[in-house]
Amino acid sequence: MDSSILVVGLQQHDSGKTTVSMEIIRHLRSQGIDTGYTKPFAAFNAWMDYHVLEESLKHGFPVSGDAVKVKSELSVPEEVQIINPVCTVLSPLDPEKVGWNLLSLESTSSQLAALRVTGRDGKVRVYEVEADWDRFPDFFSEAWNELRKKIKTEQIDYTEFEHRIERSRAHCDFWMKRVAREHEVVVVESSSNISAPSCSSIDADIVVAVSPGRVFVVDGDRYARAIEVAGYISDPWKTTAPSVLELVKPEKSFSMRPGKMNGEFLKTVAEMLKLS
Repeated sequence: MDSSILVVGLQQHDSGKTTVSMEIIRHLRSQGIDTGYTKPFAAFNAWMDYHVLEESLKHGFPVSGDAVKVKSELSVPEEVQIINPVCTVLSPLDPEKVGWNLLSLESTSSQLAALRVTGRDGKVRVYEVEADWDRFPDFFSEAWNELRKKIKTEQIDYTEFEHRIERSRAHCDFWMKRVAREHEVVVVESSSNISAPSCSSIDADIVVAVSPGRVFVVDGDRYARAIEVAGYISDPWKTTAPSVLELVKPEKSFSMRPGKMNGEFLKTVAEMLKLS
């Protein structure tokens, strides 16, 4: 790998990371630069992203909707489970099934349903979290029963889920590096608004921070030092991109309009990579 670009979001949902990532890849490829893509860690809500649940049934294991989209539209050569080695599945709860327990309804941990990890051996493993399907709506339980027919699952409790999530960060780094070795440049898309999805992903040349209507460009070294100052160099996913940008101001910012990518932004990214 010659260079890497880390794309982070400034809000928890719908910042525009995937759209910006795809446009960067298209722009660099148009200049003859072999550009790869990876989203090391992803999560989806089975109700809000029902189409991703349907896509997961087609693949036979939980997938990232973003990874599927980028692979399909940009003909990314790596398999979706390699592009995105770790994926969590959440589902809302059925109020009647949990006895109208408001704490359960509002608890993110109660909504955790499954974890999919691609091990270093390339095998896909799916873990069911607190697999009491009586707490989930019928639509999810029925879909998941179909998925169970396609892949063997293992049941774990929430404590074990936390342990596996922590250990899975090493898988994120392993597969990110494997993808990166195959390309001149790799675009690493983060998850939600976390500052970075894994330890190795902060070794980026450039960090692109995305919010609706504006995109910011930050030198990778300065961004990594800010994470270190914040005390999260060994686990950057525990802090947010906005909190890091409070410590390090972006070099440049560009206005964005819906459905239209800022050409000056793309040109600047290429110039900062010294590849233009």
